[in-house]
Amino acid sequence: KLAVDLETNFGKINNLVGASSEELKKYKSGVSDISSATSKSQSELSDALFDLTSAGLKGDAALAALQSSAKASAIGLGETKVVASAVSSAMNAYEKSNLGATDILAATVKFGKTEAESLAPAIGQVLPIASALGVTFEEVGANIATFTRIGIDSKQAATALKSLLSGLSGAAGADQAAALESVGLSMQGIRDKIKQDGLLAAMEQLNESTGGNVETLSRIIPNVRAFSNVLGTV
Repeated sequence: KLAVDLETNFGKINNLVGASSEELKKYKSGVSDISSATSKSQSELSDALFDLTSAGLKGDAALAALQSSAKASAIGLGETKVVASAVSSAMNAYEKSNLGATDILAATVKFGKTEAESLAPAIGQVLPIASALGVTFEEVGANIATFTRIGIDSKQAATALKSLLSGLSGAAGADQAAALESVGLSMQGIRDKIKQDGLLAAMEQLNESTGGNVETLSRIIPNVRAFSNVLGTV
């Protein structure tokens, strides 16, 4: 069965992804080497490789991502395919091949109160908008880790962070703008602060400017999930 699964996965990489015969030969050799190094089955690895190549990674970049995902899986970060999916999402969102995605995922689990199996699929939903706003992958992991420490699961934490970033990415509503102006801030100013000094620094500035006044903060961050993220992390 494992042999059949292995050939099926390589068949998908060939037919659905469009890998050439030379690329396929390289992938088979790479999967074999990674399997020997990590004790992960070639069937599991080829399944993860299909996910990586489907996400647009090719050649050495795909195999490097597969190797780091397999190593992360081997230390308990979840199935290789699940880790690979999160890694490919991060690499595509930030357009970098060396951002240490698996290390950041592992650190998020280490410093948070979350299980790796639930973190990897949850974190991907945040990355596109985080990247667009200039929030680094490290900051995404740090925010989720901090929020989960007070009993929020990783899916809720990721959703709350996404809601916060979504609310900060657009134009402020009339009440938001008035609340921001009352403390000498603007929505564009917050976005600039995020890009310059990071998400936490921007939220700390917001908290200090309002004097921690919950009513004013809730007018600036009206979304309940987003508001809970600010209160639970800052």
